[in-house]
Amino acid sequence: MEKSLKACLYYADQQLWGNSILKLIQGLVDNGDESFKRFKNYAREIDRHYTTTRYPDALPNLSFPPKRSMIMKFL
Repeated sequence: MEKSLKACLYYADQQLWGNSILKLIQGLVDNGDESFKRFKNYAREIDRHYTTTRYPDALPNLSFPPKRSMIMKFL
């Protein structure tokens, strides 16, 4: 979905960086393509799940402490 929306933006001579489906759709709407406006509510819901599954480091306050054995390899 992200790549498809970025392709639409690219076709419209626009570039928008980021992973948010909502922001990509908003970029298309801002560019004058009102046909994407109807997907904004869906995009908001998708963003809640999509970003964290595709980009796990996007989860707030999530860190994995390194294992002792892993640390000892480098000492």
